[in-house]
Amino acid sequence: MGAKFLLRHVARLLLTVIAAGILGSVVVRFAPAYGVDESDLDPRLSREYVRESQARRTDPVAFLWGLLHRDFGVSSSLRRPVAELLRERLPVTLRGMAMGAGIGLAAGLTLALAAVSIRWPLVATAPAVMSSVFLAVPSGALALLCLVAGLPASMALAALLFPRVYAYARAILLRAAGAPHVLAARARGVPGWRILAAHVVPVAGPQLLAVLGMTVAIAFPAMVPIEAVADLPGVGQLAWKAALARDLPVLVTLTMVASVIVLAGNAASDFSADAARRGGG
Repeated sequence: MGAKFLLRHVARLLLTVIAAGILGSVVVRFAPAYGVDESDLDPRLSREYVRESQARRTDPVAFLWGLLHRDFGVSSSLRRPVAELLRERLPVTLRGMAMGAGIGLAAGLTLALAAVSIRWPLVATAPAVMSSVFLAVPSGALALLCLVAGLPASMALAALLFPRVYAYARAILLRAAGAPHVLAARARGVPGWRILAAHVVPVAGPQLLAVLGMTVAIAFPAMVPIEAVADLPGVGQLAWKAALARDLPVLVTLTMVASVIVLAGNAASDFSADAARRGGG
């Protein structure tokens, strides 16, 4: 099972990355004002020089050559190698993702466990109301609220992930808590915390791990508006600036990087869900 699973997801990853690179480059090339730079408007430059400069910036062979040499070409707007930009900015984004996803996961799982184990109406109602409110607010607006309140931008990601984690985790835990052996243990008077620790969480564990992969798939794209609003020097801000500048090397490279990260999260979710199905069978 492990070898087939790995080969299937590696093949899917390669095909998706190739498709993302091709489609991303096609979309950018048909965007308005693609290949136009401020220097092209300089009256001191000759028309021949401007045409040659535009040809260098839009040359697909040069871009593919850069990909093959693992430097991903040179940014047409920042005039720096894309690989160098990724080395500088990717750690900023990953740190923000780790902090925001960690807080969102911890809050969602904790409140889901409380809603299942504590039979008080307020314990179930308050998190549900909070999650509904956060679901209705876009990630960019959450980042703006955190900026106004003086909170770290990672809190915007935590607020974005919390309702999704809470909803999925609560549904998984409630399904595990409704198993016949759990109902029998509750009927015998076994304490709720013991039932939760010994009978509910172990059964729901693999499916809860799938929630972790889901958060990765959601968190990375959400960092684009969050970093753009909070002015964080990460990959999300780089993607925003590259989109405004029609920067083909940066946009195509970031599209492929995002595909790898999102597919890795989805693969982790699939693996956990498959393990849960096999364990249940």
